[in-house]
Amino acid sequence: MDSHTSEIFTQFFENRTQAIPAKQLKKKYSIQIETHKTNYQDEHLHIQVLGKLDIKNLGALRVTLVVKSKHNMHYIPVRNTLDLYHGDRIEKFVRTCAEKLETGTSFIRKALNTLTENLEHHRLQQIEITKQQQQAMPVNRQLTQIEKQAALVLLKDKDFIKKLTQKLQDTGIVGEEKKALFLFTILLSHQMNHTLHAMVQGTSGSGKSHLIKKVADCMFNQNKIKRFTRVSEKSFYNYGSYDLQHCGIILEDYDGLGEEAQLAWRELQSNGQLSSSVSLKNEITGEIKSGEKHVYGPIASLVATTKFRLYEDNQSRVFTIAIDESEQQTEKVLAYMAQKSSKGITDAQEQQAVLEIQNLVSLLKPYSVQNKYRLHLPKTTQQRRRLTQMLHDFIEQITLLHQYNRQRIAADTQEPQTLITKLEDLELAVDLMFESIVLKTDELDGILRQFYENLKKYITPKGENTDFTQREIRQEFRISKSQTQRYFNELLELEYIQKSSVGGRNTFVYKIAYWDNLEKLRTEIRGYLYKQIQAYKDKS
Repeated sequence: MDSHTSEIFTQFFENRTQAIPAKQLKKKYSIQIETHKTNYQDEHLHIQVLGKLDIKNLGALRVTLVVKSKHNMHYIPVRNTLDLYHGDRIEKFVRTCAEKLETGTSFIRKALNTLTENLEHHRLQQIEITKQQQQAMPVNRQLTQIEKQAALVLLKDKDFIKKLTQKLQDTGIVGEEKKALFLFTILLSHQMNHTLHAMVQGTSGSGKSHLIKKVADCMFNQNKIKRFTRVSEKSFYNYGSYDLQHCGIILEDYDGLGEEAQLAWRELQSNGQLSSSVSLKNEITGEIKSGEKHVYGPIASLVATTKFRLYEDNQSRVFTIAIDESEQQTEKVLAYMAQKSSKGITDAQEQQAVLEIQNLVSLLKPYSVQNKYRLHLPKTTQQRRRLTQMLHDFIEQITLLHQYNRQRIAADTQEPQTLITKLEDLELAVDLMFESIVLKTDELDGILRQFYENLKKYITPKGENTDFTQREIRQEFRISKSQTQRYFNELLELEYIQKSSVGGRNTFVYKIAYWDNLEKLRTEIRGYLYKQIQAYKDKS
């Protein structure tokens, strides 16, 4: 520098050029990370990582590696499974690769280090994405002002129930008007304070799953409607504490529930929560202690089943209805199918009806209900105590359904308003759940009762003492042999029919042993309930 003047520093400063930013430096390697395979390549090596990365245990990075030389392609690749965080084993693996691939250890060591850094970064990204997905709250559809106004007009209409019943039919429910409205009110209770449960009985292919599916579609918050075709033994216990709170649960086939799953199901229905004693491990110390795990309800539910008889503890907690399997109902269904095939009714029309019902459901809120009327069920009713409470809970749901047409008592600022039950609510509640009350009083369940009534209609013109065979009834009613056998076995056990003799070829001949009068029973129950309602009307 002694041979230069001081101006050289000024010249250096003025002639300076910008350094290449680190981001613009071209990477000397490429890496492609996929779910079950990762490919890393640089100028010397090609490394494959086989299998899925474990994102749960950040204390290890166990992978299966396939290392190939790009200069000596004919060399056999080196394969090994190891933990990239285990320094000694990594160093041993580096030497093995260098020996077999005739490549410098520095190249291999650098490649493995770069690969490890990229896998670490990818794993942390996946953990963050998973966390965000779990924390993301589902977003409900927002009603427009026009939709909200139309729903309010319907809710305030004096013929609200009549119009709601028609809209339920427009969704694709054929016939079963009262049962559809009954199930709709029960499932709607999932967003109220007191929840209800219903079980739909019917033979295979009778349309029970279709009915509860259509009703479930009409709920506004579909994120709170859970539909199951199968439930494993312990699955209910493994939910988060509040995952099932105020949910509507649809079981498309109750027959598939195991004994332990049925126990959990009953507790959720009656107690509103599941409590279990479990072993909990301290992640830091490894110590195992006993602890408690809770899954909170309440839940509302709709269940379909083909069983004639259910375990009494299950049946007593639910309203039971039977699908109409009459020939008249079949003709209605076939006529509706023909209309859909000819495009007289479209899927868009059904979906529009569903959206309109969802809109009004979104405007229904939970309120406290004051019901000064008490109804008593006939003493012949099974599980009379529990069913009476269910009856009054259902009356409360009817009042909540009419909340825009019912008187409200102004409460304290800290308490919500209270709705007042009217006698019209009692009449509608009794009308809708009447069939369920009859089934609770009847010795026969819904499916068997329909068969027995059809059997009596078939035998009556021939005389009460007329004999008949299983084959004769099977062919007349067009049902399978196994199904006919189940019906006959149940009726024999309950002594409604008896084997009268043995015919040719050892075939059994039967006749009806007990001619009950269902219509008389229905009239008595209806009169018993409406007489109480009329007494309240006379007092008011």
